Amino acid sequence: MAMADLSRRAVVAVVALLVVLPVIYRGGWLMGVLAAALAMLATREFCLLARRTGVRTFTRTAMAVTAALVLAATAEPFFTGFAPLALTVLMGAAVVLFAASVRARKVTDKPLASVCSTLTAALYVGGGLCFAVLLRHLPETGVAVRAPGPLEGPLLLLFPLAVTWVGDIAAYFAGSLWGTRRLFPAVSPGKTLEGTIAGILAAGAAGLFFAVAAAEPFVLLGVGPGWLVGIALLIGAGGLAGDLAVSLLKREAGVKDTGSMLPGHGGVLDRLDAVLVTLPLAYAALQLAGSVSP
Repeated sequence: MAMADLSRRAVVAVVALLVVLPVIYRGGWLMGVLAAALAMLATREFCLLARRTGVRTFTRTAMAVTAALVLAATAEPFFTGFAPLALTVLMGAAVVLFAASVRARKVTDKPLASVCSTLTAALYVGGGLCFAVLLRHLPETGVAVRAPGPLEGPLLLLFPLAVTWVGDIAAYFAGSLWGTRRLFPAVSPGKTLEGTIAGILAAGAAGLFFAVAAAEPFVLLGVGPGWLVGIALLIGAGGLAGDLAVSLLKREAGVKDTGSMLPGHGGVLDRLDAVLVTLPLAYAALQLAGSVSP
């Protein structure tokens, strides 16, 4: 990668952090609205990929359903409150989409594929980002051993984000320097076995850093250091799966990036592909670890 590309990517990353970190700290509706906006942009890119394969998705409907899911999580930031709202939104969307396909899609337009792709876009992107909100407010809504402080919710969300990105960066550089064995060349030619191993190990190291330097939010949930490192390794593998899933969609659509909104980074979905898997994975793993720990 040229130095100019690296510089452009670094500038975009720094600007994003300067915007996102205060929003994560604030939480609430400010964070929910930003997450919904990002989810809508990523959902649009997902639908455009589907359209490149000949499937006419209901793009605006998918974007609306995605935003509704994220805002439902913001209104009810605990799983038992959010889940009924999410199921209602998805079932309502399915009924509306099948009714709309009768009027707006011919049999030759593949109405089944159109409806299914629309719902998948909303569920995958919107459902994944819902867990950013749920993780941010987990200390306030989950089973905790004491009242949370102001940094514990933000740190719980930053845990999977940081672990995912550390693993991704380590995999990229290790693969570039030492990678020789391609992992899935038909899906993502740049992925190597050496880079994958380095990325997962780096994710585990990032988990160890949280266990040593920022353990309070996890102690609050009853999650010990050993569990935290194990969850970080799991997140490292989950990030790879999310990356490969979107790479497969791009390969089918015949494009390099999902969009061009972020200079040097591609589209919004390109930047969110891994965390759409690792956010719900981290939420589930932390809840499970907290429930089984003595």
